[in-house]
Amino acid sequence: MGTTPSRVWIVAAFAVIYVVWGTTFLGIHYAIETLPPFLMGSVRFLISGIALFAWAHFRGAPLPSRHQWKTAAIAGSFFMLVGQGGVVWGQQSVPTGVASVLVGTIPMWILLLEWLRPRGQRPGIVVSAGLLLGFVGVVVLIGPWRSGAVGVDPVGAAAILLAALSWAAGSLYVKSADKPASAFQGAGMQMLCGGIFLLVPAALNGDLTAVSPGDISPTSVAAVLYLVVFSSILAFSSYSWLLHTCRPTRVATFAYVNPVVAVGLGWLFVGEPLSGSMVLAMVVTIGAVALVSTAPARDDSSAAPAIESPCCFDIGQAPEQSPAERENVLMGSSSGEASPARA
Repeated sequence: MGTTPSRVWIVAAFAVIYVVWGTTFLGIHYAIETLPPFLMGSVRFLISGIALFAWAHFRGAPLPSRHQWKTAAIAGSFFMLVGQGGVVWGQQSVPTGVASVLVGTIPMWILLLEWLRPRGQRPGIVVSAGLLLGFVGVVVLIGPWRSGAVGVDPVGAAAILLAALSWAAGSLYVKSADKPASAFQGAGMQMLCGGIFLLVPAALNGDLTAVSPGDISPTSVAAVLYLVVFSSILAFSSYSWLLHTCRPTRVATFAYVNPVVAVGLGWLFVGEPLSGSMVLAMVVTIGAVALVSTAPARDDSSAAPAIESPCCFDIGQAPEQSPAERENVLMGSSSGEASPARA
């Protein structure tokens, strides 16, 4: 494979986060039917984190350093505590399709944060227009004046938007942070830390005493297992690896594919109705995110990607890899960036 990841692995990883994370919102819907939101999230990430960390250790990953645990704790706060915590709490009052569109604003938040950082690059006209259009779509989507069969709770929507902002900040943070070489180990550490952190809002919210084993439905149990295996272990590991391989704005393109999957599943399985204004607002928002994500960056628009592909999976400057690291990439467990997403 040389020093450049295989296109097959990249396409496969994108396919996972595009499709699997689109199903996450339906899984959360069923999981929190009989499980308190923060407790459900904590259990989900504790199981996933322990499983991934143990698997990486079994595959020979060295024990992480104290500084790498610090990185994992900060990333776990961004991704799991605020990111996933905000989503599961907000979905108590926000339909799955609307929640997926609000989470889909992640690429716009990434660009805004990159702009606001010291010596950040001001977005061009096209990107600025996309950002403005996207936020107009969000306002129309959750605006109190909007009529339709489905009401959107503004507090729940605000929590999900905050979650999207936190996820964007975490994606930028882990891009250059000190992480383990193994994506499985890094992702497991972040989920483990995030699962522990989620116990705090679970306790404050009364989740720990609000449920008994007899109250939990088999559907919720199945949903949690699905979220653990597919949304957390499989998809989050893929996201972590992609963040090391591609630019964050490219990886975040999952945000305008997931809503299509989520809206369709919400209509098919939950019977969530959609008004014309909601559909229009969703189309405007997703289109704006696509415009923002695919517009060339002003500071690197002339740079040719290391891998040419019709899907714009452009590759950043990957560090030189040792033979052992390249072997781990082939086995799907290395050169990863511990990150995202999502979900």
